[in-house]
Amino acid sequence: MDWTTMIDASEGVGKDYSTNGAAVVTEPHMAPILLRKDLRKAAETLGIAEVRFLVDTYYQWQDFRIASGNQTTALTKSGEPHEVVAWTQERMASLEDDIRAVLDAYTKSEPTRMGQWARSIMGIGPVIAAGLCAHIDITKAPTVGHIWRFAGLDPTQS
Repeated sequence: MDWTTMIDASEGVGKDYSTNGAAVVTEPHMAPILLRKDLRKAAETLGIAEVRFLVDTYYQWQDFRIASGNQTTALTKSGEPHEVVAWTQERMASLEDDIRAVLDAYTKSEPTRMGQWARSIMGIGPVIAAGLCAHIDITKAPTVGHIWRFAGLDPTQS
């Protein structure tokens, strides 16, 4: 879509910031849904560098979310106010979910189909599959032994 919608949180009203007259969602509750659809569509065109960045960012956000959750728990136990920290934790969880959705769409559409294959293995989700796709160039590894060697798991190497 070639439109932009920004939500004015203070008023709770969607505002149209498009310049080309395209259809714009002005209902605030619809913007996140359409944003996620646009992100999933854009995920199909991600490059390897972007996927690496998103995987790294996902794990960083996860660490921050866990830390803020621990902080919220500690503040709750001590009886101190913690609404802002809890709000931060919720936002981090939301961003983490959005990144996971983008990586999910990427692994389902990447050209080598390695993401689909990796996702078929129990325990491998979209983030790990995207990380594998971003760090292993399957076109340069004619056999599984080459991947083992790349990972440092070749017993013939010292």
